[in-house]
This record gives sequence, structure tokens and C-alpha cells, in this order.
Amino acid sequence: MKKNVLFILLLAVANVCFAQRIVDKLDRGLVAQKASRGVFLSWRIWGEEYYDVSYHVYRDGVKITDAPLDVSNFTDTGGTISNSYAVAAVVRGVEQEPCQAVKPWASSYKEITPKHDASLLSTYVPNDACCADVDGDGELEILLKYDNHSEISQSYPKYGPTVNGVVTREHSLLECLKMDGTVLWWVNCGPNMGDFQN
Repeated sequence: MKKNVLFILLLAVANVCFAQRIVDKLDRGLVAQKASRGVFLSWRIWGEEYYDVSYHVYRDGVKITDAPLDVSNFTDTGGTISNSYAVAAVVRGVEQEPCQAVKPWASSYKEITPKHDASLLSTYVPNDACCADVDGDGELEILLKYDNHSEISQSYPKYGPTVNGVVTREHSLLECLKMDGTVLWWVNCGPNMGDFQN
């Protein structure tokens, strides 16, 4: 009996010791965008950087911050959209390698034009989306569900919508896109994704 109790206690302690959250290993996620007075920068603080870490900003390879920043954003009043920017973490006084340089966006948003597989005939409308590092490269990808407008407009026909008289068997899609709109893969979700089925 004592051995069983001891085993259970050891098992409980082991679970606590290894109960660490698994997270994506993401890149710095630096974004630069044209602002009313220069270029606004924002970047990601990694979970392990929360304490004793600050940041330097580089414009075209030249450091433009006199002292390390203890925040994750900066406005370069002398910047233009022709410049490029990088950020380097300073960990306990030791500066790390700068992240990959980025060019500023001309506006406050980024427009992506997805290109569906040429074999798809139906009309698709973006619906739900989320982000994750799907391919492990440190950059976030977009997981985007599309409703098949052709299917909806035909009241969810049992065998899929028709396009030019041809039954397509095309239903809702789930696509994985890079941030530039490149489609990594897509899945036809089948008829059960629709709200109303025959």
C-alpha cells in the first residue's frame, strides 16, 4: 500500500515538473507602417524575454535608438517607406542579433488577394479565420474558412452546387495561406460544413 501511495505521489510531482505550456517558436514579427509623422514600428516580445530585456531599432542597418527601449513599439519620425527596419533584443545588457529587416507598409493594413486552385469552379466568400505557425518557419500563417457562395445560393443541394450545369461537389474550403497570399494547401470540407443540408 505504501509503495502505491509513493508511486502516485511521484507521478503527481513529475506531472507538475513537466507541465510546461507548448507554444510556437515565432520570429520577432516586426511590422513597420507609414504614419502621419514618420514610420511606426511594432514587434513581438517573446515569452522568455519578459524580464531584463530591452530593444534597439535599426534603420537601413544603422542603430537609431540612443538607449534600449523597454517597450515593443517605436515611431521613427525621420523614416520613410523607402527605408528598411530591424530590431535587436538587448538581454541583460548584451545585444543579440537583429531580426530580419522589413519594409514599411504604405497604409495601416495589408491587403491579401488569395488565389484558389484553378480546378475550383465555384465562388468562395471568406468566413472564419485564425493564425498559427503551421509550417514551423517562425512566421504566422492564416487558416481561413471559405463559404461556397454557389452552394448557399442554390440552397445547399445534396450533391453540391452546379456551375454551368455541372455538379462540382465543391463545398466549404479550409485554406492555409502565407501572409503574402500564397496558398500552402486547401481542403474541401464536404457537405456537412453547411448550416442547412438536404
